[in-house]
Amino acid sequence: ALSVLVVAAPPHLRELLQMNACAQAAIFLPFVQAPVALTGHMLYVDIGWPCGLVTIGMVAVYYGTGYWLRRWLFGCCFLLHGGRMAAGAIYLFGRSSGFSYRFKQDLPRYQYARYRWSSAKECAMPAGTWWVKMQHDTATQGFLNTVLLSLPAFLAASNPDKHFHIIELIGLGTWVGAWVVENLADAQKIAFVAQCHKLAKEHPERREQM
Repeated sequence: ALSVLVVAAPPHLRELLQMNACAQAAIFLPFVQAPVALTGHMLYVDIGWPCGLVTIGMVAVYYGTGYWLRRWLFGCCFLLHGGRMAAGAIYLFGRSSGFSYRFKQDLPRYQYARYRWSSAKECAMPAGTWWVKMQHDTATQGFLNTVLLSLPAFLAASNPDKHFHIIELIGLGTWVGAWVVENLADAQKIAFVAQCHKLAKEHPERREQM
């Protein structure tokens, strides 16, 4: 159905989708799929998919044919959201690996996913098939960036109407609210972790009691 949608899309929208598909492939194949296959770690997708969001925003802003204000408003949602996560992932993962981006172990959530795949009763798949599951899950994120996540941005970027619909305004307002809350939550988490490290240094006996 999605393939039919892309083929049947108007020429300007189809061009945006095709341009984005090429850009997402250029991100995911060398920087996500290949490292995942070589290292057995899925965390590379946490770098690739926000970079893909930035790409969606750039394509919408610079190559959209719709009303310029709408292009920039919706495109910047992707630029800011993806840029914030991409910058954080590139810096934090780089710092933890000496900027070699080679890791001794995967993130805890991916370690648990591997456990569920091969050990938990609800799955109990052969351990040797985990690499297929990794490629499937990370490629799925690339597909989402290629079609499902990009389509709303490109529809907005192709709309020439200078009047904003109420649904567009509600969507923008919801995103702004979520953006603020997410940033506040991350700031609180960073402060909490820093406080925990500080208390651990000041009271090492508490760590032994835990």
